[in-house]
Amino acid sequence: MRRSLIAAAFVLAGMAGVPAQAQTPVTQQQVLAACTTTSATNSGCQAVIASYFAYLQAAGITGGALEQAIADLVVALAETPAPTVEIQAVVAAGLQTIGTTYASGEQAAAILQVAAAVAAGETIPPDSVVIPVSSSPA
Repeated sequence: MRRSLIAAAFVLAGMAGVPAQAQTPVTQQQVLAACTTTSATNSGCQAVIASYFAYLQAAGITGGALEQAIADLVVALAETPAPTVEIQAVVAAGLQTIGTTYASGEQAAAILQVAAAVAAGETIPPDSVVIPVSSSPA
């Protein structure tokens, strides 16, 4: 029994270095579900956003391809109507996180403007959000 526990401890210790989000694809739809539905919570939304970007990093998505993924996610979040004021705050916080943690430069500034608009309760019409993407290859 003791050997089994020691062996299990070594196996688990070896697995601890591999983040689970790097192994399982996380999609934009999962982020939308975690951030925009009536059951959305700030902590749940933030966790799925972090998992989404960890997955993109693990998949080797960089440069222009990463900027495009960021832009696509921001547009989807901003244009999805929040069912309540509380969910609107969750979406705004998620956008704020994306703008300050995962984007940079002009793109980050544009995302933070969108986050402020969502936080202020502005309705974001479909096809109205433009998030800059550099022309650099992935």
